[in-house]
Amino acid sequence: MGRLQPYLSDDYKLCATESVVIVEKNIARKVFLDIFNTDDKYGLVLLSKLNPIAPGIFE
Repeated sequence: MGRLQPYLSDDYKLCATESVVIVEKNIARKVFLDIFNTDDKYGLVLLSKLNPIAPGIFE
């Protein structure tokens, strides 16, 4: 889990396939607090705030 470990609770779920999936409530808000501090009233974030690394994949 590396960089995500400090943000995970004891009841997170891990699913390892061709990619890795971690299910954890509000993990994106915990990791990227600065991005979500300015989200809109629907909880959406501007794509311009994200770093695109592949089609549909952002860092």
